[in-house]
Amino acid sequence: LKGISILYIAGYWHLFNYTKAFPLYQNVVTDRLAMVALGLFVLISGYLIGTKVNNNSKIDLVVFYAKRLLRIYPPFILFSIIFYMLNIGSGKKLFKTATLISMVFPPAANTLWFVAMIIIFYLVTPLLINMSKNMANYFLFCILLVGSAFLFNNFFNILNVRLILFFPTFAVGVLLASYKELIDNLRLSVVTLFLTASIMVTFISNVTEFLWIPFIVFGPLLCFLIILRKERMIERFKIMGHIGYASFFVYLSHRPIYEVLKNLYFPQQGRLQIFYLAAICLPLIIAISWVLQKAYDKFRLYSTRRLEQAFESLGLTKATGTSSN
Repeated sequence: LKGISILYIAGYWHLFNYTKAFPLYQNVVTDRLAMVALGLFVLISGYLIGTKVNNNSKIDLVVFYAKRLLRIYPPFILFSIIFYMLNIGSGKKLFKTATLISMVFPPAANTLWFVAMIIIFYLVTPLLINMSKNMANYFLFCILLVGSAFLFNNFFNILNVRLILFFPTFAVGVLLASYKELIDNLRLSVVTLFLTASIMVTFISNVTEFLWIPFIVFGPLLCFLIILRKERMIERFKIMGHIGYASFFVYLSHRPIYEVLKNLYFPQQGRLQIFYLAAICLPLIIAISWVLQKAYDKFRLYSTRRLEQAFESLGLTKATGTSSN
């Protein structure tokens, strides 16, 4: 699932930022596909983190936040520095994004804003998990939270609107983790109907961006349900599993690697530029990201064990025998 999302973002949507050979890459269709790809990544993140938390009988907040931050934040900071060194964005925007300030006081750095947003969502995950025990209360809580954020932004105009746009999708992912029977019981025809209606809304002239929320929810949800129900067929393409495994580092590294490889060599002819970016640069990005993810997982596993030992010695948590993932 993550492999599909990241291939679209890094292998199409951002790839054509580095060549003028195909100016029509951005249009009304691909714009919406980009939102679906990002939304699918958000939904999967909510589902996976919700599943891991639900598998533990008790949420230990100290351990939860320590593990989540260790999983994401150090690579995020490292690539924020690399972005700055390669002049991919201003230092001010990169600093605000790396410190998560840009989510409350935009603007945020291009590309990296997405990781900052996911981190913010992770911070409220334990609360979402607790609220999801009652579906009615969960929906009410999420509606009130999004509504309050909308009103706050309307009066003060300081929130990064992406928080409001993508939070419902993350919340749906967490809900699906708590009620896995929904994955099989939700009717694809009903989800498709809602998606069709939400797509039509996005084509209304001068429509407010907040009316894109249903599309950002139902588009990824339909993809998620279809892919999970066809999981056995998709499992034949094992390469997608490897791409999905490396997806976080692919997202962080693809712009720096594109920049470096383009500076090292870049064909003059447009078609050759596309071939070079898609057939040479993109596979290198995936391979490098896979190696980086593998190496970082080993480091994280060691660090997590040390953290758990430290927490136990301080009496902050009890040994539970749970996974360090």
